[in-house]
Amino acid sequence: LFKTELYQKLQEALKADCASAEREYKQIFERVGYCISTVKAVDAESESELLSLKESVSPLAEFIAFTEGLIAADKERELTLKEGQNVLDGTITELSQKLGSAREIESDRAELEKANKRIAIDTAMLVSLDAAYKREEARAPERNALSREITLLSASLPKYDALESTKGEIDNLEQKISYETSRLENIALAQKSERSRLEAMSSEAQTLAGAGEKRERLEAERVSYAARLDALSSLINDIKKLNTLTASYEETQGKYSFAAKQYTMMSEEYAKVSIRFLDEQAGVLAGTLEDGKPCPVCGSVTHPKPAELTTQNLSRELLDSMKTKCDDKEAQTKAYSADAAALKGQCNAIDEAVRSAAEKLEVAYTESDVLHEIQLCNSAITSLTGDIDAENRRVARRDELSALIPSLSADIAHNDEILNGDGQKLSADRSRLEALRESHARAVSELAFPSKQAANEHIAEAAKRLKQLNDALERANKDLRECSEHLRGQKDLAAHLTKKLESSPSVDPSALESELSAKNDKKRVITEHITEVSVRIDANSRALSELAKLAEQSQEAEERLKSIRALSATANGTLTGKEKVMLETYIQMTFFDRIIERANVRLRRMTGEQYDLVRRKSADNNRTQSGLELDVIDHYNGNERSVRTLSGGESFKASLALALGLSEEIQSSAGGIKLDTMFVDEGFGSLDDESLRSAIDTLVGLSGGGRLVGIISHVSELKSVIDKKIIVTKTRDGGSHARIIL
Repeated sequence: LFKTELYQKLQEALKADCASAEREYKQIFERVGYCISTVKAVDAESESELLSLKESVSPLAEFIAFTEGLIAADKERELTLKEGQNVLDGTITELSQKLGSAREIESDRAELEKANKRIAIDTAMLVSLDAAYKREEARAPERNALSREITLLSASLPKYDALESTKGEIDNLEQKISYETSRLENIALAQKSERSRLEAMSSEAQTLAGAGEKRERLEAERVSYAARLDALSSLINDIKKLNTLTASYEETQGKYSFAAKQYTMMSEEYAKVSIRFLDEQAGVLAGTLEDGKPCPVCGSVTHPKPAELTTQNLSRELLDSMKTKCDDKEAQTKAYSADAAALKGQCNAIDEAVRSAAEKLEVAYTESDVLHEIQLCNSAITSLTGDIDAENRRVARRDELSALIPSLSADIAHNDEILNGDGQKLSADRSRLEALRESHARAVSELAFPSKQAANEHIAEAAKRLKQLNDALERANKDLRECSEHLRGQKDLAAHLTKKLESSPSVDPSALESELSAKNDKKRVITEHITEVSVRIDANSRALSELAKLAEQSQEAEERLKSIRALSATANGTLTGKEKVMLETYIQMTFFDRIIERANVRLRRMTGEQYDLVRRKSADNNRTQSGLELDVIDHYNGNERSVRTLSGGESFKASLALALGLSEEIQSSAGGIKLDTMFVDEGFGSLDDESLRSAIDTLVGLSGGGRLVGIISHVSELKSVIDKKIIVTKTRDGGSHARIIL
């Protein structure tokens, strides 16, 4: 009502920010723990000291100082190891140079021995290669004869070209004669078949002369049956719809009958319980009577025969619940009745339409009879469709033959002309073939080979043999030169190595290798130590850098958490040792005080200046939320107590006063809002005569002030003082009627 949601949102936002700050603070310390776990100790002593720092949860500054000490110690150790490594590198380089010189001397000795062996081999081979070269030179006459033969055969090749041309012409002519002979034979066979086909087509055309005469009659019959089929299909759909609606109507009628019975039983039970409830109220009132004090109903100070309280313990809530269920069942019964009536009307309308359609179609309007008629129509339409298709095929065949017969006759005449003309050309080609065969035979007898291909093959074979002889001569010459040059090179190499070895010292390579291997092993160990120290320095440096950042972040996060936690606790009413008043409640308290002030004006008048409402200023304890509790000041005895101690009538007056105060405060604080109407439901039965008059005077005053005040009540005394009334009376059939009195 007073738009305090913004303060609630502020409370929630502060609470969320506080939770976020706590999570951030926790995450920073989790990262600190991880960084500390990555710190690597230098030796057993530092390992023990690191473990001691972790177990005692030392301040972050101590971890940072300890890590800096580890890094400094490792850097000093790394410097010492690298100095030793540099000394070893110099020694290893010197040994490697000496070992290289020793191995070079050994290699020269082995190479000299190999050179002397190759000199002996090359000397013997040179004699053999010289003899082979002289043998190839002696085959010069054979090479000359092959060269002359190749020249003569190459000069005769043009004659083979003419021979090949004649042979090609003979082959082409033979293929042409064979093809034409086969083609003319096929044409002659086809002509015989086509003449038989022409006779058959002419005979078939005579039998189809009357095709298409029955087609119009068959089409008209099929259209008639199709129209009847559409009407029957519509009729069967209406019959099925009628059956479905009839079943729905019978089901709804059954539901209506069952609901009506239930409603009757529930109405009777409600009437009985209502009477028992009224009897119970008399017993409750009788329990409050005291001798000498007036009865709130009749005013008598004597009570000779008060009503007795029953043991049924009936409540207004039970009675209202039964009334609600009874009203719901009544509404359900009426709904079923309306549904059944609507379905009955639909059934009657469709039944009339079905009967009328069945009479027009001259068929019984049962579902089975209509389905039988539909089957007969479908059979007739299928049969007629087949007859129409057959007639259409006869007409199409007749038209096709009318076009085919003239075309086929023309084709037969054309093929007869082809047989006569091409037969004469075939005879001329056969005569020319015989002449070409005789000319080709004479040319073949005059040449050394039967074809140009055979002559070329012989030339190629001779050229191949000539090339082999020339290649053998060239290869023998080349081998002789290469062997002579290789022998000369080996002699020069042997002389150079002999001179070089005479001035070289004698050194044992195996001793140098052993010493070099030992130095390399030592260097490998130092290198491993350097790598280990370097890895540890890198890891600890990263941890140190991260710890320094986290130290700064943790301080900032802690300061932010303290600030936001105090704000959140203040706004949400959770400060330790303080009252649990939230910010929104604090704002609402201001509005509540103004409502109470307005309400007390009415309450004092209704209670004869006895009571004032006050907001409780302090909570019962500091563990629960507070700020909006109410107390009442009793001016008759001067004490202040909880509103829970008020009687039923007094509570009604207080509630009415608060409602009026609230409405006035809303109109005052919310511009543009005016509350012109108020309804008061029940509560008057708990008031005595004086309190009832006071409450009515207050409401009448409101009415006189321009407001519409509606009272909902069963109290009979109110009927006499209220002029304008709506009286609701229950009827015997379970309903009710309203009477308006102005």
